[in-house]
Amino acid sequence: MKSPLTGIEMVLKSEPTTLNYKGKAYTIDWKYYHCEVSNKQFTTTELDEDNLQRLLEHYNKDLVNFLE
Repeated sequence: MKSPLTGIEMVLKSEPTTLNYKGKAYTIDWKYYHCEVSNKQFTTTELDEDNLQRLLEHYNKDLVNFLE
């Protein structure tokens, strides 16, 4: 993906990020594109959906463990 600020191709990266969902904190590997020139992070709709899907997977695992 090219940076909307510089037009230069960006690098796909990920880093552990803690998100709160329904009162509980979950840590996932948050994927994003990094513009090395502007030092800004960007995502696409697809990356956002993938990141949120991983968050929901963690939540669902906790829910199943709670119900057992």
